Amino acid sequence: MMGCHSDEREVKRTFSLKADSAFTHDTSRALIQLHMVKVYPAQAKCAYAGEYANLYVTKLLDGQSLYVFEFCKEVANYVYDTTGKYVPLIDTSNIVKGSRDSVTVFVPKDFNIPPGMKYVITELSFQGEE
Repeated sequence: MMGCHSDEREVKRTFSLKADSAFTHDTSRALIQLHMVKVYPAQAKCAYAGEYANLYVTKLLDGQSLYVFEFCKEVANYVYDTTGKYVPLIDTSNIVKGSRDSVTVFVPKDFNIPPGMKYVITELSFQGEE
């Protein structure tokens, strides 16, 4: 179930980002559509740029899982849309490359990112009706 509020207590955790797990994409594609699986909003304001990230657990259209980190932004309402009216997207020109070796997020205490799981650092956008 998607959402930001659950019975699980979320704690601040820092995960290492390995360069070999960074998401590589078809550079001819300007936009990548996502299916949102779970949203973990940052539960603290950033004191300086890049301190905390929202974590979006997503699936690509081909079924591949992708962890999306979005720094110092509020989670947009369209992320929670279950009607299909809005489609979360990654604008590939906004993907941040090689700038971090770790990320701090707020997730359940027993949450882990599987080894080798693909990730991307970017800002989300959407396609949909206005």
